[in-house]
Amino acid sequence: MEKYDVVIVGGSCAGAAAAHTLAANGRRVLVIDKAVFPRKKLCGGLLTEKAIPLIEEIYGGVAREDFVLMGSSTFGIYHADLGKICKLNDPVERFFAIDRAGFDHYFLEKARAAGCTLLCGHAVKEAGQGHVVLDNGDVLSGDFIIGADGPYSVVRRAVSPHVKKTEFAIGIEVDIPYEHLTCFGGDGDVYPQIYFGFINAGYGWVFPKPSFATVGMGGLTRSNGRNMKDHFRLFLRRLLKDGSMMPTRLSGYPIPFHNFMKEPGKGNVLLAGDAAGLVEPITGEGMYFAMLSGRLAAEAILSEKDALAAYIEAFRSKIYPLFRQALWLRKAFYHRRMSLFAMHKLRSNAKYCKYYLDLMSGAIDYKGYLCLALKDRNHYPTE
Repeated sequence: MEKYDVVIVGGSCAGAAAAHTLAANGRRVLVIDKAVFPRKKLCGGLLTEKAIPLIEEIYGGVAREDFVLMGSSTFGIYHADLGKICKLNDPVERFFAIDRAGFDHYFLEKARAAGCTLLCGHAVKEAGQGHVVLDNGDVLSGDFIIGADGPYSVVRRAVSPHVKKTEFAIGIEVDIPYEHLTCFGGDGDVYPQIYFGFINAGYGWVFPKPSFATVGMGGLTRSNGRNMKDHFRLFLRRLLKDGSMMPTRLSGYPIPFHNFMKEPGKGNVLLAGDAAGLVEPITGEGMYFAMLSGRLAAEAILSEKDALAAYIEAFRSKIYPLFRQALWLRKAFYHRRMSLFAMHKLRSNAKYCKYYLDLMSGAIDYKGYLCLALKDRNHYPTE
């Protein structure tokens, strides 16, 4: 049985961040992933502002242009019944488009260059305290196991058998050329857009890339039944210039909402990213929290403390407070009447959107958002 200091299952955002942090500090690390990179990964492909300094802290010496396709300082909000709510231009770039397949491959190679070993093309069928079993029957062991293997994590079963699959959300998306869309003018002014009112407990999005836009929708399955694709097609009909351009094949992926773990680990097994249910309960943001949790798990192992205790302590300090606030506000945020009230407030004063951008950038949390929005008596115009 081959032995490593740390075996990481999953080589995406969380796994690569953990692997690089550990390998750069001299640990013998193995990353296992069932895919061979680069591989297609369904994802809106939009990083928020707070992700950029985190990436630079984890990997060091990386240039933004190595992984960012384009940035945007403009943000738009729309509603199915009310139409355009607001369009806000900010002095700095707040959102960054990436190609997820290239992004994951780039940073996994950074982890390899730091000294970790990659084993791609093999799935983990079983995980326990200190070992994993591959699909070919091989058993690999490690002093620590990090589960970064997504929403249907095999490693998570070694921590807790309970996964609330009925609480999952489903994301659906397609890439559409700009010339087929009605949501952007012909002046080249493209920017991230969010659409409410097309689905229950969720939203649609249009995220620009250099030659096309990723159009997607995500919502809780229990709130939308089995009609996610129907909702998405109705959404697309509002955006497409011609109904004959409707895609015939739609791709979906699970989002582990309501599977957030307050204690993401047990013994020498730590969970990060989607495996720990780290999807922001309101916005659905996952990449930032995946990278952050991967780094925190690695730093806990590197510390001289009990690794699990150190990870939970960091987790509760840097991740849990925001998630707790978002979980508390989520029902009100997606309640139909409250949502319509919020849309009218956003339309009348762009301060609500302005502070939302501060929330997305990590400058404030939900408590800070509410305090600033209520305290600020100024009126900010919106386009």
